[in-house]
Amino acid sequence: PRSANFSKLSSRVIAELATILERAKNAREGRAKARVFDVQYKDVMSDPVRVIKGIYHHYGYPFSQEFEANILRWLEENPQGKHGRHRYSLAQYGLSECQLKDAFLPYLSQYG
Repeated sequence: PRSANFSKLSSRVIAELATILERAKNAREGRAKARVFDVQYKDVMSDPVRVIKGIYHHYGYPFSQEFEANILRWLEENPQGKHGRHRYSLAQYGLSECQLKDAFLPYLSQYG
């Protein structure tokens, strides 16, 4: 059945993503630490200008008033949901919240 195929594929994708996150965490703790700037999605959604300023500051790039105005204009012209909303559920992919928490526990423990 289709749901069984989704479940198998979803499980493989989750395992691969967990591996990628673990490798990224290890790189971040090593020599690549200065090259990584972590961003929380909730922060991007609540104050994108502040997050972008933080990224630019971290990497030593200039951030002008004109650039900030351009960001604000783009955000105004492109609100979330401009092209409709997409609704997804774990169940439609044969997954549960418990599976995800188990797979991503190391990441969640460190980054919340």
